[in-house]
Amino acid sequence: MRAFLSHSSSNKDVVIAVHNALEKESTWLDRAEIEWGNLFLEKIADGIKSATDFVLFWSEAAAKSEWVRLEINMAFIQALRHKAIRLRVILLDKTPLPPYLQPYQSFSVVGSSDPAKDIVGKLSPLLREPIRSARAKFVDRNNEIARIESAIDDPAVATAWLFGFTGIGKSSLVGEATRRLFEGADPVRVEIDPGTGFVELALKLNAARKVTLAESLPQEEVERQIRLSAETIAKEGRILCLFNVQHWLNEDGEPTGPLPLLLEIAKSVPDFSRRPVFLTSTRRPQLDPEQVKRLDLIHVGSLSDEHIAVLVRNWYFAIYGKDIAPEDATTIAPKLFGHPIAARLVAGLLGHHSAQYLEQYPREMVALRRDLARFLLRELKLSPLSEKLMETLALAGIALPGKVVAAVGFSDDEFQAAVEECARAGLITADIMLEGHPLFQEFFWHRLHRSDYQQKALRLAHVLRDHLGSMEKDSSEYVDILPVAYRMFAMAGDLESATTLRSDLLGELEATAITLYNRRNYALADKYIGHVLDANPRNWRMRLYRARVRIREESWIEADAILDEMLQERDGDISALHAKGWLRLKRKRLKEALEIFARIIARREHVRSLRDAAECLHRLKRNDEALEFLKRAKARESENPYVLDLESRILEEKGELEPAYESALLASARDPLNAQMHHRLGQIRNKQGHPELAIPHFERSIEIDSDQFGPANSLAAAYLDTGNVDAAEKTFGSLVTKARTPGEHALLAHLKARLAFCNSDLVGSETILKKEIDQSRNVIPNLGFLANVELALFDQNVGDYPATAQVALAAADEAVKKLRELDPDNQFIEKLRAGIQERRKRTRW
Repeated sequence: MRAFLSHSSSNKDVVIAVHNALEKESTWLDRAEIEWGNLFLEKIADGIKSATDFVLFWSEAAAKSEWVRLEINMAFIQALRHKAIRLRVILLDKTPLPPYLQPYQSFSVVGSSDPAKDIVGKLSPLLREPIRSARAKFVDRNNEIARIESAIDDPAVATAWLFGFTGIGKSSLVGEATRRLFEGADPVRVEIDPGTGFVELALKLNAARKVTLAESLPQEEVERQIRLSAETIAKEGRILCLFNVQHWLNEDGEPTGPLPLLLEIAKSVPDFSRRPVFLTSTRRPQLDPEQVKRLDLIHVGSLSDEHIAVLVRNWYFAIYGKDIAPEDATTIAPKLFGHPIAARLVAGLLGHHSAQYLEQYPREMVALRRDLARFLLRELKLSPLSEKLMETLALAGIALPGKVVAAVGFSDDEFQAAVEECARAGLITADIMLEGHPLFQEFFWHRLHRSDYQQKALRLAHVLRDHLGSMEKDSSEYVDILPVAYRMFAMAGDLESATTLRSDLLGELEATAITLYNRRNYALADKYIGHVLDANPRNWRMRLYRARVRIREESWIEADAILDEMLQERDGDISALHAKGWLRLKRKRLKEALEIFARIIARREHVRSLRDAAECLHRLKRNDEALEFLKRAKARESENPYVLDLESRILEEKGELEPAYESALLASARDPLNAQMHHRLGQIRNKQGHPELAIPHFERSIEIDSDQFGPANSLAAAYLDTGNVDAAEKTFGSLVTKARTPGEHALLAHLKARLAFCNSDLVGSETILKKEIDQSRNVIPNLGFLANVELALFDQNVGDYPATAQVALAAADEAVKKLRELDPDNQFIEKLRAGIQERRKRTRW
């Protein structure tokens, strides 16, 4: 146990009395003078680093003391980075504690006749308490660890640089990653402080190899010692980790001091390609092209709410030695914006207030977040331009295009400088859109709220209105910015402009919502629908489209509730009744759906109901009846694309491929932006044995919707069928990112096996197929292709390795037998059996 006694010089008498009464060697009391300068700072830092307990003597004088504030910040950082110090607060007078100190254990001696004696009596047993063995503070960072693993596996990477806010978990992440990825890892951990220069670094690195550094060495020899230590660490297979190198970045984020030398050493030492140097900083560095070579920058961002809840529970246990209910941690986690420090602070608050109290009376939570943001911003020292940028984003509350923010009152140079500074500090995400981190967005909003923000709101409102006038109304950005423009006019007090902006656009919003729905952009359509319904909750058409969106989203209960309410208002309304039947169809309640559609059709020949009734009959294997319903629908609308599309599917299933193609072609002509219809055209051409004619249809489908897996997979397969292996390989590269479902991954594996076969890697192809078959994935196609691979292996080995060839032939025979058991009507079985028989005749054994 070792306690650091933090106090104002005005309270020195009582603190000295406490110090003298405690064990001298177990407490640290500064009696230095402020004029000692750097030596004084070093003594404070050393005392806090070696302490298990930070004891703060709080008073009016301490609240005003810059030195006390400095000591609190140092202790706070030590607690966050190393989890190795407990904070205690002794109240010497009635001066209120700031919110960031309220969670910590405190006791008052106000009114005591002998405050030193009372303090010693209460403090002594607390200091003797062992530091609890708390649960691990590291939670799931698998995505970041995977990124680090990728850097380690890349021989071109010699330095992995992690950057992110103070306390976000960079050091813990490096420790966890090295432990997981390097068995028996022996990291050399070097903490960089504000005063760490070449000599200090050489001392720390030499200590790692247990070599003393001589005094008064020339600069050249100091640098040689740094290089020698780094090379020795690399040769020994140890991992060099340097934390908080932001102290070696200048105001522009450029490396200074020993950092350029370290980056050059990392690039030049071959062993760092296997075990890279790890660096961490609170700021993103600004590196020149030479420094970027062999370096991977990894941003460490906020944690998910789930993991923040785990941290809250773990910290609560660490502070109080008992568990907190999981539901309480889950309730509080979303309010912490993913920051581990906030989890630590709120765990302390939960010792004084329940989660329900903090939910109902959020003042403490808001103060906690605001103080945390203020603490983090103090390290960053933002320029006035950057603060103006953050205020603008806070005012808007959403991501904004860069040109909109710039138009609020920045010159080009000012805007670029502010964006670079905020992005390097991690306060914003800067791409086409600028988006502020929610922790700091809230902080700057509260700060704005206490100032005259109306003129700023009015300026932003006019910029946003001008921007809306230049945009396409069916874009996602438009629907996000529209309510912000309205809100800015309202905040500025210009209610007339706000009302006009909203009412003039309602008709256009409704038309755009329908267009977006028809283009299958359901999420964005729902946003537009929401704007219209906010203005007119009884809008019938928008309510109906909202129900349809919910059906598309498979939110069955909500969709049913909307339709039930509408049918109560207008009993028998065909549009709402049809949506009710469509909901049953989507839920595969085919007979219920068919009954609803029949009720509608009995009243009139409603095309959508005729078509959907045919869909029900098709799924019930009643295709002839389904075609009759489609015939009736075509009599009403001869070129309805959905009617024609279903007709095409039924004809294709019946084996009538040319009529199926004609119907699909007409459907795609009537709905040219429907990617699935173009995909079906290609599939029919494939079934007709014309992959070369299928390719243009697959390419058109991908052009319309490049994110879909099916058309791209079909295109790659068609390229292979026509012998264009290079084109297939190029398509395969993009397919990897599109495969999302297990079925799509199975198709991807089959295609990979085909590519290996075409590139004469028969063993690789065989391995993929056998693995997929063992996992019961895509079994029938894989068995058929495996038989072909085994026959090719036979042909390859029969001359020089007859026994190996015989094994391959037996494997082909076995694959065909399994294929026949599973799919006796498979069209390829006879061809494969003939190939096996022909090869048996060629062998003499």
